[in-house]
Amino acid sequence: MTAPTTNTWSLTAPNFNFGTQTASSSVINSNATGDAAIKIVNLSGTSTSFSLQQSISDFTLVSNTVVLPATGFYVSVANSSDGKLIGSSNVNIFKRNGVVLRSGTGANGTMNSGAVTAQLTVDGTTRVIVTGSYKATITSTLVTGP
Repeated sequence: MTAPTTNTWSLTAPNFNFGTQTASSSVINSNATGDAAIKIVNLSGTSTSFSLQQSISDFTLVSNTVVLPATGFYVSVANSSDGKLIGSSNVNIFKRNGVVLRSGTGANGTMNSGAVTAQLTVDGTTRVIVTGSYKATITSTLVTGP
């Protein structure tokens, strides 16, 4: 059997829901657990080393363009149980790339990380937090090589 030569990598990342929070004029730290593990599929037939970088955009009010005064979005990823994925702890990905996951030994086939958690930090001391539902986009990039 020959390994496929196209579409050999795929990635599925979790969503986070921080639920209802109470706005205040202080710094708020909210925690959430991802709705799934990070799933990476490597069908290249090799155990090429890689890392997963992520970044998250500003949080904007769903109904208009008001921006939440966020100052950080910290991601922690637990290692996979089989050692193929090595997680990280408290990587700030707010408007910057951060490595949240690396390949371990024999990193090929279908791989699932351990639990994925996030902490959102919002600073209500300098700006009023407008009530409503906010959304942001996480961008994930798989970087192959040493």
